[in-house]
Amino acid sequence: MIYPDQSSAGKIIWNTVIRFLIRTNFHQFRIYQTGTLPSGTSLFCLSNHTSWWDGFWAWQVNKNVFDRHFFILMLEEQLKTRKFMTRAGAFSIQPGTRDALASLQFCARILNEPGNCLFYYPQGSISSQHEAAIEFGSGVRFILDRVKNPVTPVYLAFFTDYGTSKKPTVSVYLDFTVPVQEVNQQTWQSFYSQAKSHHCSLNRKV
Repeated sequence: MIYPDQSSAGKIIWNTVIRFLIRTNFHQFRIYQTGTLPSGTSLFCLSNHTSWWDGFWAWQVNKNVFDRHFFILMLEEQLKTRKFMTRAGAFSIQPGTRDALASLQFCARILNEPGNCLFYYPQGSISSQHEAAIEFGSGVRFILDRVKNPVTPVYLAFFTDYGTSKKPTVSVYLDFTVPVQEVNQQTWQSFYSQAKSHHCSLNRKV
């Protein structure tokens, strides 16, 4: 397992780099929110995984909305070639190995601290934003069952569209209203389908 290696200086650098990348590569970065951001809890952010950009978008959502101590789980084979991302709070998992258990336990440790925010991709690999159904692995429940302090699940969906612009717009849908005990494949799929439907209706009006 590869652990995060964060610092205050690293956070300043990442803020600058990601702000620059988003401003130069995207037309807009839009956030649509359901519910209210709670205080005094950690945030377990469960998101679809559509592209190389996902980690950068996650950082920006945390900066713009959450303002928590940022962590993100990555596949170890990917993080090995991008070790610099440990400075941003990335750590690794090797699915199907004994080491994966340590990664999931580390996720629970992170979520036991109320100032933390953990981004986790339940599907485990990149897939198209046009997929009708998103896989929801068993690791989510394993983690939540081991968190003893208050934690707020946050469902997220990221979509990109060009519309009439040369650069794509990133649209982010957040939902703070799902209770911990109702975090599962069914509620996630319902959220994702509704977010996609709302996104399509907005873009038809453009």
